[in-house]
Amino acid sequence: MSSILYGAAAYVLSTGWFNFPSFAVLVFLVGTIHSIYMVAYQSFYPLLITEGNFSKAYSIASVLETLAVVMVPVSTFVYKQVGISPLLAVNALCFFLAAVMETQIRTTEKYIDVQKKSEDAQHRIRQVLSDIHEGFNYLRKDKGLLAIAAYFTFSALIYGVSNVLTLPYFRKTFSNGEYVYMVVMGASVAGRAIGGGMHYRMRIPAERKFMIAMFVYLGTSVLDGIYLFTPIPVMFILMLFSGLLGVTSWTIRISATQAYVPDEKKGRFNGAF
Repeated sequence: MSSILYGAAAYVLSTGWFNFPSFAVLVFLVGTIHSIYMVAYQSFYPLLITEGNFSKAYSIASVLETLAVVMVPVSTFVYKQVGISPLLAVNALCFFLAAVMETQIRTTEKYIDVQKKSEDAQHRIRQVLSDIHEGFNYLRKDKGLLAIAAYFTFSALIYGVSNVLTLPYFRKTFSNGEYVYMVVMGASVAGRAIGGGMHYRMRIPAERKFMIAMFVYLGTSVLDGIYLFTPIPVMFILMLFSGLLGVTSWTIRISATQAYVPDEKKGRFNGAF
């Protein structure tokens, strides 16, 4: 579906036609699809991981996501050269290829049969509402998961706002600001890649994960709050460390929560999260 939407948008924009309300609807649909997909992905991916390998598996996932983030500066350059339509067309192709490859994944979801028995007795809409309610109840009863969810709710809101403003800031502040943005954000990508490789090779002792996570959360908040006020070379260094710390927090949080939450609760938890 995302492939179709991006393909249609690429074609329409290539004709020179643009309508903001229509574009807003497109963004809303893509965001909705992405949210549903991420819940499914985050619930299904842990089922492919063998016992004791969650940190390694998620360090690999973080590196793959880092490779995706590499496309941010690349797309900035391409956008500068050829405009938005070719970018959307490439995006449509990538979504299509990803969908085709994901259909080849095979695994046994043992808890599905149990869930089907309860679903057969309920109307589909009531089942969805029941699942959502169960997810929030599960969060409410587990204070640790609730605290994590609350923190990342505010963190995501703040990151979303700052992320929207960052590129315009660079474009307004520096000549060739898009390229400065590429370099600075590229440092963050490099930090994430380095961090992902480190986490694949080393194992953090369980008793130290909480303190490391707290240090990382505070550190990334400080770095993200000050880097735009510094010269470009300092920005580069700060974002390198921000990427390194960011992938550390992500690996610790996602591997711990997905290993902790039972398989039959993962979808509900991730949906509520």
